[in-house]
Amino acid sequence: MVPRMTAPAAADPLPPSPYADVWRLAVLVAVAAVVHWWVVVNTSVTARDSIGFARYALALSGSPSEWPEVLRGEAHPPGYPLSILAVHTLVRTNTRSLEEQILPAAQVASSLAGVLIVFPMYRLGRRLFDRWTGFWATLLLQFLPVFARDTADGLSEGPFLLCAAAALSAGVQAIDRRRWGGFLACGLLSGLAYLVRPEGALVGVAAVVVLLARAGQIGVGRTVAGILAVAIGFAMVGGPYMAIIGGFTNKPALRPGVEAEAARGPLFAESLSATSAGAERVMEAAAVTGKEWLKAGHYGVAVFALIGLAVSVGRVYREPRFWLPLLYAAGQLGVVLVVGFKKGYVSERHLLPVALVGVLFAAGGLPAWYRLWAKLPAIGWIFAWPWFPTLGCVGLVVAGALPIWSTRLHDDRLGHKIAGEKLRAAEAALTPEQKAGVVVLDHYQWCQFFSGRATWSIPTDPDEALQRVVFVVLEFKDGQPEKPGFDSERHQVAIGYYQNPPEGATRETVYFHPPGDENQARMKLVKITLPVKKPAGKP
Repeated sequence: MVPRMTAPAAADPLPPSPYADVWRLAVLVAVAAVVHWWVVVNTSVTARDSIGFARYALALSGSPSEWPEVLRGEAHPPGYPLSILAVHTLVRTNTRSLEEQILPAAQVASSLAGVLIVFPMYRLGRRLFDRWTGFWATLLLQFLPVFARDTADGLSEGPFLLCAAAALSAGVQAIDRRRWGGFLACGLLSGLAYLVRPEGALVGVAAVVVLLARAGQIGVGRTVAGILAVAIGFAMVGGPYMAIIGGFTNKPALRPGVEAEAARGPLFAESLSATSAGAERVMEAAAVTGKEWLKAGHYGVAVFALIGLAVSVGRVYREPRFWLPLLYAAGQLGVVLVVGFKKGYVSERHLLPVALVGVLFAAGGLPAWYRLWAKLPAIGWIFAWPWFPTLGCVGLVVAGALPIWSTRLHDDRLGHKIAGEKLRAAEAALTPEQKAGVVVLDHYQWCQFFSGRATWSIPTDPDEALQRVVFVVLEFKDGQPEKPGFDSERHQVAIGYYQNPPEGATRETVYFHPPGDENQARMKLVKITLPVKKPAGKP
């Protein structure tokens, strides 16, 4: 008989059979593996940010004695780059270029974490609601297009969400059992999440807040012991990194008193108006954050999450285990709002932690939907099968995701990768003097990376007097250079070189994509040969 999905008042009891959870986890792992495999094999190029993480990993491939200097010079913590380096060490080969190996290693590292998250998510859902809620919540998470794409795109989302979910799972169990060892584990795992992204510390902070809120019920001694356990666990993992960089983070947007670089955000993000300020900007940041959260939650799941939270409000009030994930989600929303206000953009991928918590309540609220719909006089009989709402919800998510999964990831940027090979050949054909005076203006970075000239770092431009050849990488719309949603001063220089080359310079299109009519090109690699300036005083 098919078991009903219920929402018990207490944590889900131990299964009557050791296999009760095994087959559910096996199904979830299989689904997660297939989803991530599909995204990886249908990727034209990885996300632009993956190039920075790949360079970071290569920088850490040297002697550990050099790591402190590398860490001080990077904006991100080293957790994800180290996982890329570990994967690359295992799969590297001499049959492909370094560029063609390190980015797939980033995809594998992130995808592996996207599969492993099945275990803490299932455990978290089971402890908050029941084992079936854990199953359906984990399944919904895997089917969210933003989650599937961003945890297989060479970004840090996979390892970060894995560590955050594990920390939440450990924290919820510790709150239930009131054992300091559980809070120590929560602190350790929160530290691991922090080593991937600074926001990982929010899990530990949320656990401390829950302990303080419950001090009257559990006593001062247990409260202090729990707080110390969280702090010690976090310090054991995150402390050495903070000591090396001399602070909490190197990210400008999260450092007090440091202005973030203006308007140069990632793809798949929503920008704020450049002229908004004060309360108007706060409201705009809140509106954009809500919009991106709906995207991260694939709209329907986000709405179900709100409904599930509403129908669970009584349990949330009575049971402190719910406070930890909700406080963490609230903290993550606050961070996104601050970053949006300061940096001028909000990315849907930064709302994935909120979506992760949301799917738990989306699945947990389904029994209430069942009970409500089953009472309807005309169609209530349809819901005689208790899984109908659940399968209907998951089916709608999958149906809505299929059109997104049917397209290759970043297929519109494939030309940049091919242009990298063309740039490598064009640069090899230059004279020694010209090679020494090459400048590449590539706002998007794929071309320069795949050419091999910017594998380890972006080369410094030669002095202006020595510059001989400028390669410009631009995207086009209706025959004109298209201004990207997140501009940069260097990109404006590239447009200037293309539209108004210096007097006496020659312009040649090295490559354009897609092939065919250059006037319909979506991107171009253009070579501008500068005139040789004669030394002053000579005819």
